[in-house]
Amino acid sequence: MYITTYFILILALVTMLVQCPGGGGGGGGGGGGGGGGGRGGGRREPCRSRACEVVESIFSIIIAVCFFCALLNCIVGCCCQLRAGRPSRANADFIHQSSSENHNLERDPFETGVWSFRYYQYGNWHGSYRLPLTFDRYLGKVTGQGKDDVGDFTVDGIFSSDNLRLALTQSYVAGTGDPKENLGHTSIIQTTWNSKNNQFEGR
Repeated sequence: MYITTYFILILALVTMLVQCPGGGGGGGGGGGGGGGGGRGGGRREPCRSRACEVVESIFSIIIAVCFFCALLNCIVGCCCQLRAGRPSRANADFIHQSSSENHNLERDPFETGVWSFRYYQYGNWHGSYRLPLTFDRYLGKVTGQGKDDVGDFTVDGIFSSDNLRLALTQSYVAGTGDPKENLGHTSIIQTTWNSKNNQFEGR
């Protein structure tokens, strides 16, 4: 928005500078000649002076710089949107981080069965949805499959009973659910057990 405003102001300024005076028509000795001079005065020849060439060069540079800044701003914005909500570390690194403040040693939350989940997107909560999960304590892995308002998906992940952390890879099945939202993509979900709320929380 700011780049566009600056560009418009600069464009208006340079346009006024580029409008150098052109040559007018010559006036005649009689009335007819005077009329011809008036018509000629309405034309403006292209400005070919050194000053105009410099202004035109500056104008071209300004346009190029504004275009580059707008392109860079667009690229940075897209990168920020792509990174928004993505975990900053791998699942294996995530589950090995300690989170003892949320431990509830009287209960191990990693139980095979039907879980419920919901997620926050576009300013609204979606769900809850049912999600059957199977935990393999020997391998420290979890698998499952479910369905939400985006589409059908499978779940594959890892967990840590010591740190009470759960990291899932959610893979949507293309051609199911909402065709606008389901691109057959994969989402990473990293959560930590919150003993106060008695649930896993994260993103």
